[in-house]
Amino acid sequence: MPLIIALIGFFLIKGIFQLPFYLRQWKASLLVALFTSLAVVPLITILYHETSLDFTFVYAGMILADIVVLNLLVQNNWWKAVPAAFIVNTIAILFFFIGNG
Repeated sequence: MPLIIALIGFFLIKGIFQLPFYLRQWKASLLVALFTSLAVVPLITILYHETSLDFTFVYAGMILADIVVLNLLVQNNWWKAVPAAFIVNTIAILFFFIGNG
């Protein structure tokens, strides 16, 4: 999958599926979705194509990074950040694996 399609896909997935959790802070939520997509997609693309790293660790790292970023930048609420990060990153990593075979 081309990198630009992966970036757009991750941004749309994160933006849409985070929205129910952070409806009042939708601008900050979309900004976090853009920021994390720009940071994560090139990294996981390189890791997927150039290494034989187990993606369970990458998936866990994506979830932890999103939890921290959502908690610090959008709203200081762990009860929203944990399920939002888990759901969003599960759908995003499935999109990544389907697109890359």
